[in-house]
Amino acid sequence: MSVFSHYRKMRHLALVKDDLTDTNAKCEFAQCSVGFAFGNIWLERLRFAPRTVLFITLSAQAGKVVSRTSSFELGTGPGAFGAYVMESAGQPIPDDFLVSPSVAGKEEWRVTVRLKPSATPEQRSLAYGFRLACITRIGGCSDSRDLLPGAWNTVSLPVRD
Repeated sequence: MSVFSHYRKMRHLALVKDDLTDTNAKCEFAQCSVGFAFGNIWLERLRFAPRTVLFITLSAQAGKVVSRTSSFELGTGPGAFGAYVMESAGQPIPDDFLVSPSVAGKEEWRVTVRLKPSATPEQRSLAYGFRLACITRIGGCSDSRDLLPGAWNTVSLPVRD
């Protein structure tokens, strides 16, 4: 069964746990968004690790889940490291799977993965292979490669001195 057919489960989550979403408090058949956030607030407050948060949003229209987005962020502000995954049938990409890295100096700053519902199981594994230990690890993680290592492993970057 496809991820894009689980509207009923998504609606149940929104109704049972209405504080999971701030995007659309009413989860109607015509339009529904449910958002989740998981973070390391106590490690950050105690200064044991930098802020690390995983955000997930599921969107449905006409009773069908049409997209899901995930962002895994490390740090705060415009210089925060991140790993982003966007999945929807309407992705304007030539293939079913596209990895776009962003490097600043020697730092692997951000990576964005776009995929269509027709992506292979291997591509999905790479796209959603978030290193969740970054949320609970003392000291946290150091960059975008730590957040989503599988996606970075598919990218060939020029060697820098």
